Amino acid sequence: MDVHVADSLEDLPFSHLEWDRLVAEDPRATVFQSRPWIEAWWASFGSSYRLSLISLTEGGRLTGLLPLIQDKHAPQAPLQFLGQGQADYLDLIARSEDRVRGLEAALARMTREPGWTELRLRNIPGDSETARALPILCEKLGLWPLRGDDEVCPTLCRDGPAPSPATLLQKYRVRRASRYFARQGRLAVRDLSDPQEARAHLSRFFEQHVRRWQGTPTPSLFDRPEKRAFYERLVESLLPAGHLLFTVAELDGEPIAYHFGFDFKDRVIWYKPSFEPRLARHSPGTILIEHLLRHVVRNNRLELDFTIGAEAFKDRYCNLRRSNAQFRLFRTPAQYHRARALDLGYRGARAVVRRLGIAPWLRGRYPR
Repeated sequence: MDVHVADSLEDLPFSHLEWDRLVAEDPRATVFQSRPWIEAWWASFGSSYRLSLISLTEGGRLTGLLPLIQDKHAPQAPLQFLGQGQADYLDLIARSEDRVRGLEAALARMTREPGWTELRLRNIPGDSETARALPILCEKLGLWPLRGDDEVCPTLCRDGPAPSPATLLQKYRVRRASRYFARQGRLAVRDLSDPQEARAHLSRFFEQHVRRWQGTPTPSLFDRPEKRAFYERLVESLLPAGHLLFTVAELDGEPIAYHFGFDFKDRVIWYKPSFEPRLARHSPGTILIEHLLRHVVRNNRLELDFTIGAEAFKDRYCNLRRSNAQFRLFRTPAQYHRARALDLGYRGARAVVRRLGIAPWLRGRYPR
């Protein structure tokens, strides 16, 4: 395979059409690997990063893409997936038959590149060829892998075990919230399809999300203007293509809940919900889930994927738990052993605070 490393999205040895075709042919590709999503992310956050977009070609055909970034301003910053932190699934973009060979070629090239000591690969689907091949390839290439705790990814598969999406729609607990609000006034739930109307609703979505998380240990991401700009760009790029599901629930014309998600390759992705905090006791967010369940059934989608996170509400709607793998690859054994010692110390501290119920910020599954 021929390997090329680009430091700009304008410096690519392949066309947009080839990129889009590769994503379409990759059975594991999600919206987070699509060109519009990556371009929107880079336009919003790229000024703080160096880009290393690895492309793989064979016989003149694009066979793989691996977009990596490195923080310009942090000394000894790790290389990591582009989109890490906003993308729920990350992987080499490739056809199944090319994935392992492409991963080996990309890693071999990066071992010859200066300026990094750690390659941090988060949220790789646990059943991906990448997750299985990484330890073997690291041994072959002289890299030292450290695997962190898996992240749980609950999902509702159309063809999985009970319950199915259609069955859930018959449950009273799924319909209870919409019935309550329908008694309070005129309830309307719809997907925004007009870009102008969607842009007008974005600012209300942002403000509602800020109110929802105000005064909590995890304030809204929309306090930051670059995060708002990212979502605005997603509307511009994904809505016309039919890959954005921006849903609003309105009571007498006033928004009481929003969901900003995706419909890509027959897979609906739960991404960023919000609702009016004063209405929390009546579960307005359940209205959004009911609407998405109807969308899945009506459009014959394969699944409603609730992605990373083990929030309790997801268990009420899911019939399958996948997991994402977390890897850190080091260039030297000294770097690996130092990171491993810190990781063991973190795990011990986390176990203590869980028992004592203190320091909520230490309760996560893996240090970020």
